Amino acid sequence: MGTIINVMVGPKGPTTTLKRWLSFFMGVVLLAGGILLYMFLLKLLPGGVAHLELLKEKDIRAGAYFYSEVDEVRSAELYLRDSRNYRPGN
Repeated sequence: MGTIINVMVGPKGPTTTLKRWLSFFMGVVLLAGGILLYMFLLKLLPGGVAHLELLKEKDIRAGAYFYSEVDEVRSAELYLRDSRNYRPGN
């Protein structure tokens, strides 16, 4: 009574490892493709070109995790919020 049987659920070999690496790289490719598609579609939206020009003019790296010049980030945030709320033609 109380016998424990150790049963493996499938082989743990190169096919499983290969599948994991392929799914990882597919995820990276899909993520990068989504970001590029977003940047392309941003140019087509009204006001999107103005946002991109502001980022280029102020040399704001939108993907940066840390900024030492907080005032520049705050002014960019206010500009983007105001341009969203007070669009031309409204």
